[in-house]
Amino acid sequence: MDSSAGLESRVVAILRDAVGVEPPARDTDLLDSGLLDSLGVVSLISEIESAFGMELPLDELDVDDFRSIDRIVALLTPGDENAA
Repeated sequence: MDSSAGLESRVVAILRDAVGVEPPARDTDLLDSGLLDSLGVVSLISEIESAFGMELPLDELDVDDFRSIDRIVALLTPGDENAA
């Protein structure tokens, strides 16, 4: 899969281009800051699935997985429990 930096760039592009969110930093809490709401999370999930050709298991996801770019990258990095 992509490197962490490559994943980060792709996630930022998805947030900016498909969801309309410009996060100020990798660790900005997108939910608490109001940049991302529940509809935005749903759109983000759909865009990630499309961009990465994968299906995220909705029954295993937690809204906290989408709080920051760092957490989204950790979600997309298999076996990297320390990334969050």
